Amino acid sequence: MSLELAVAQAQQRLQQEWVAIVARYETAEQRQEALRAVYEDIVETQGLAVAVDAANMVELSRLSHPELRHLPTPEVARTAKRTAVVATLDEAFDMWQDVDELPGSLSRMLTTLVLQPARNTVMMATAHARTGYVLVPNATACAWCLMRASGGTKQRSVGDGGDFHPGCQCWVAEAMAGVVESVPEITREVIAMARRSGLTDSEEDQRAWEIARRDSLLRLSDFRAFPPIPGVEIPEVRLRHFVSTTGVELPQPRIENVFGHVLYGWRGNTSILEMLKYARWGHTADTLAPQEDKTRFPEYWEDQDIVDALVVGLEDSGPWEVWQARTNGAHARTRVHKVFEYAGLKVKLQYYIGRDGGGEHLTAFPVE
Repeated sequence: MSLELAVAQAQQRLQQEWVAIVARYETAEQRQEALRAVYEDIVETQGLAVAVDAANMVELSRLSHPELRHLPTPEVARTAKRTAVVATLDEAFDMWQDVDELPGSLSRMLTTLVLQPARNTVMMATAHARTGYVLVPNATACAWCLMRASGGTKQRSVGDGGDFHPGCQCWVAEAMAGVVESVPEITREVIAMARRSGLTDSEEDQRAWEIARRDSLLRLSDFRAFPPIPGVEIPEVRLRHFVSTTGVELPQPRIENVFGHVLYGWRGNTSILEMLKYARWGHTADTLAPQEDKTRFPEYWEDQDIVDALVVGLEDSGPWEVWQARTNGAHARTRVHKVFEYAGLKVKLQYYIGRDGGGEHLTAFPVE
């Protein structure tokens, strides 16, 4: 299970249970009591599921690195202590003013409580093995988390649960100092950007990190992994060199997220919870987007048909047309596209070359 997806499912269940509680109970006391039982159960069940997934992820990662392969299977950490859950509920109820509204702090703290045992599982494993861990920023990570991630591999003692702010969805991964391959790509990019910009993980540099994040010097959304799409198989795409009509080799965009974007309209800054809530905002026949904003694939095309078409287009060795260079300051970029045909339908693949020279914002849609 995707860790982000697990958190989103926990949030979604909390909202659904709250609607049922409001419909069933009238007094604040009754609603509090019912919400306590539901909240504790969500923290326990979802926290355990994510912790088990975390242990499996550590084991798989160890098997893929020769330096870590000899390490034992990680233990699964315990879920959040009941005292912490009760304290969260008590604090929320103390400030509760509108009994018809779910206290906002409960939603924020639910993320923390659900992810806590998973993070502890990873850090416990690194402490026992005397390896280390790195922070893996979420696509919407704050400046403080980016700053902490730039510090590279850290050591933790047994029982030390790290330091994460309420609602933080950043992750941790086992890594070994000096073994670059053991550090996730997004963390390597944050470290590299810090070195290029002269930034450190000192709190004195937090303001500079906020500016760097605001100015999009680091495109975190490019590293976001969308959750699995139900009923759709995403085959491995064998990309060839992207070449323009004039024979110039072009930078390639990341392709992992194009399928979710075309089918659902998912973007790097879209939360997983919003993805679950808004099922369709892409180029499918049943899209919720206004008619004038989206061209649509035929009604008889299944999601798998669209995915298969995109794979064919991406693997096609035909040239790309470079068009519409934009030079409006910080947003200067160049549009790149090509049109291919699949099952009698013309489809356009399109992306942009940003000011840093990299490919970004890959999409696809049918054309006349």
